Amino acid sequence: MKKKSIFLITRSLVAATWVLAIVTSSISSLNAQSSDKTDKITDAMVRNRLRQIALGNANSVRSELPTLLAEHKGDAGMEYLNAILMTEPNKSLLSLERIVRESPKSQWADDAQWRVVQAYALQRDTVRAREELQQFRRDYPNSEFLIFASEMVKSTVGLPASFANRATSLPAASAIEPTLATSVEKKSLTAPLTTKTSASNANAVKPTLGQAAEADGQRYALQVGVYMSEQSAASDMQKLIKARIRADVIEKKVGDQSRFAVLAGDYSSRVSAEKGRAVVQKYCKCLPFVVLR
Repeated sequence: MKKKSIFLITRSLVAATWVLAIVTSSISSLNAQSSDKTDKITDAMVRNRLRQIALGNANSVRSELPTLLAEHKGDAGMEYLNAILMTEPNKSLLSLERIVRESPKSQWADDAQWRVVQAYALQRDTVRAREELQQFRRDYPNSEFLIFASEMVKSTVGLPASFANRATSLPAASAIEPTLATSVEKKSLTAPLTTKTSASNANAVKPTLGQAAEADGQRYALQVGVYMSEQSAASDMQKLIKARIRADVIEKKVGDQSRFAVLAGDYSSRVSAEKGRAVVQKYCKCLPFVVLR
């Protein structure tokens, strides 16, 4: 009798355990479904506000942002919306980088990464723009924004060599390059650097592979990089000069800041410059693009 009682108690405990497991699983499933539903609603709210911003209603969205952030604290989509509306570029960039770092699996992470790439490209920061683009391709290879990020880097500071096998799949940037080349104020560097460049270039050869059929009266070069410091630019220039490629550094004004661009060659036409691209690419380990001198 005692054994039978123990058996019945044991069986009851097992049954209760199964019931508890089923209930717990059901609750977890309901919570997951609820969370997923909430995420979808929040994402829809973010998309709606982004649409309003695009239509010129940024101030209206900005006015309700504090409430949205309080109600959806820590949500990557809301943080992304907040970053977009910031008026200080540096703070916006830091917020976007934080989204990528802290919420890499969020559906807004690749949006944020695209804007990070865009920010460094527009600052003409060659090193960071290329690094962020490579991270973009590594972490979000299927993002719809990857091709736009690649094109942005290509038309501002030039693509890294690792993108060479994908360069042909990107839209042509020839229509963009002249605008970018003429939209910034350019001037020669200080006399010491100019003198050094000229002396070093005395025996250098232009990386042309043939003469263009016709010249358009303008001079062209291949831009291999843009740097925040003159020293970094000069270092890259010397590498090209050692390879007997004519190279020089020019200062470009981006807003009220200076950037230093390394240019290779001096061509009489865009066609000539395009033909020289392969030679320059071999030594700069990058994907140079044609700009006006």
